[in-house]
Amino acid sequence: MRLASSGWISEVAENKTNDIAKLINEAWLRSVNRPPSQAEIDRAKEHLASAKSAQEGMTDLLWALMNTKEFILNH
Repeated sequence: MRLASSGWISEVAENKTNDIAKLINEAWLRSVNRPPSQAEIDRAKEHLASAKSAQEGMTDLLWALMNTKEFILNH
C-alpha cells in the first residue's frame, strides 16, 4: 500500500511523541464528528499496537472509519 506523503497522517508519522489516545480521538472527530466510545478506543489501541508503523495503523483506522455506515450515511 502506498501511503500519502502529506497531510495529517504524515504529520502523525513525523511526530514520534504522539499520545495514542489523542490520535484515536482525533481520528473519530475528523471522520464521524464525535468522540469514540471506550470500546472503540480499546479496539483502535489494539489495532495500532499491531501495525507496522503509526502511519500505517492510522491509515487503516481512517479507512475503517470511512467505511462505516455512520460515515457513509452522515457525510
